[in-house]
Amino acid sequence: MSKLSAKHQKIVAGEIARWQQDGMIEEDLAVKLTSLYPLHSARVNVSQALSVVGAVLVGLGAILFMAANWQQIPAIVKLLVILGAVNLTNYFGWKLKFEPGNQPKMGAALLLLGSLFYGAAIWLVAQIFNLEVNFSGGILLWALGTLATALATSTLPLGCLAAILGGMWLFANYTWDARQFLPFVPSLIAYLGTALALAFHMKSRAVTWITLVFSGVWMLSILGAFNAVPLLLFGLSVVGAYFFVREKQPLLEQPFLYVGEISTLASLLIATVSNFRSAEYIRMADLGTLLAICLTILGVVAWRVPKFKEEMIVCAGLALVCSLVLGSAPEHSRLIGNVALLAGIGAFIYTGLMRIQSAGMVNVALVFFVIDIIARYFDVFYTLMNRSFFFVVGGVLLMVVGAITERGRRTILEGMHS
Repeated sequence: MSKLSAKHQKIVAGEIARWQQDGMIEEDLAVKLTSLYPLHSARVNVSQALSVVGAVLVGLGAILFMAANWQQIPAIVKLLVILGAVNLTNYFGWKLKFEPGNQPKMGAALLLLGSLFYGAAIWLVAQIFNLEVNFSGGILLWALGTLATALATSTLPLGCLAAILGGMWLFANYTWDARQFLPFVPSLIAYLGTALALAFHMKSRAVTWITLVFSGVWMLSILGAFNAVPLLLFGLSVVGAYFFVREKQPLLEQPFLYVGEISTLASLLIATVSNFRSAEYIRMADLGTLLAICLTILGVVAWRVPKFKEEMIVCAGLALVCSLVLGSAPEHSRLIGNVALLAGIGAFIYTGLMRIQSAGMVNVALVFFVIDIIARYFDVFYTLMNRSFFFVVGGVLLMVVGAITERGRRTILEGMHS
């Protein structure tokens, strides 16, 4: 029986399937090899979780103690304490994880603690020498140092911390009162490119989740919660990337699937509400930049993975239509939003069922179909019906729609599995 982790077993199984698909091995040999590495569900590593939490608590306690007694400590002692804490935790973390490596989990926790001390050191050293370090610059230095350590050690907690710090820098680097996107495109591309490269290097779903969620929330928030266009184009770009990752790195496909599909359908749902605002919150230069990036990604995926060319064409068409209407013609936005939402739900169900047999894609689409029915009920009947009658009918509607949707979902998934 193989002692590989669930993640590495999935990698091996994917490679064996690829060998068979490329004709390098026969089906019988592929089945025999796969049986040697049976997939099992990932289990929560309690000892590693406790070590990480312990490292975080030690770091916070040490930082708070230093802060409480900071004024009474001489400058040279402050500097020696800071440098000693950073160097010693990283040194012993490396020793325990790699040389001789007899306590890898404790070593990973100490490396994380060293990164926390390094982050605190940036502001403490600046204070000692009266240097001015703004929040964005300090976070960037901390993120780059953590990124270097994560690349050198391939330690998951450090990878997650680097992705989180990069996301924080993305928010801190944005000038919120400017309401402009174009000057900050390089920051977004730098964060996405660096963090996703780290995720692919470490083969980490956690780093991928953090990166895509931070980017999606940033796209939603930069121009206001009721502007669907940035989030829509981001979601379509991630959906396109999902089909590429599905073929090239299937271990990381889930974050791309769920973040991309949810971002796309959520943005279209936003466009269907009565107080949706579009043109007043987006400049045409920003809209053109976002659209160009989205179409470029979809075009590259269609070129590199030709079997999904039809899906890329549909995504590109949706991006063009919605950008033109939602971005410049708000009087038609609700109608186009409703039509595009239903079309998107249908496209995801068809693709998940008939093209790639993805239960997750079908489930998310059905959930948004139910949400859309509930939203339309509130839109149409809330001001027309007696309030008590409205809630009674609404409750019955929820139960009926929920039961019908669950039955349909099970039928679809059973047909898919068979």
